[in-house]
Amino acid sequence: MHNRFKRYISAVITLVTIILCLGACSPKHSSYSDFKDLPIAGWQRNTPYYFTPEYGDSSLTYDIRVAVRHDNQYAYQNLAIVVDFIRNDSLFKRCKVNFALADDKGNWTGSGFGAAYQDEKTILTGIRPDDVSRIVVWQGMSCERLTHISSVGVFIEPSH
Repeated sequence: MHNRFKRYISAVITLVTIILCLGACSPKHSSYSDFKDLPIAGWQRNTPYYFTPEYGDSSLTYDIRVAVRHDNQYAYQNLAIVVDFIRNDSLFKRCKVNFALADDKGNWTGSGFGAAYQDEKTILTGIRPDDVSRIVVWQGMSCERLTHISSVGVFIEPSH
């Protein structure tokens, strides 16, 4: 009887350990991310990309980051974009954002390797889920069509 009890306790401890490990690996609060692929022909100046954020917990505040992906054929050192944050159907906030994609020597600054790079910027912090129901991203450069930008994305994570 004593051996059976030891095996039972050992099995319970193993099960509890597995449950705790799985719980530690899972996210504590939901995060949102979405990327829109841009046409190979280029990002037209008057073409917006729309994102509809999802929030995991309405009692939390969130930080919003915007990301751009480009290749090593991108012709400029920077990228200017305009980000509109929409609350219901009206403009909550407009941000003009400048990404410094390369340093003064022409070295790409984002993460990545080979011919693909990604740069990110935190745009808003401490946003409540009711503040932003839609995000619209526009190309803000002076050219009508911008090539070698492969995608634009949005990350929303609980504020720390």
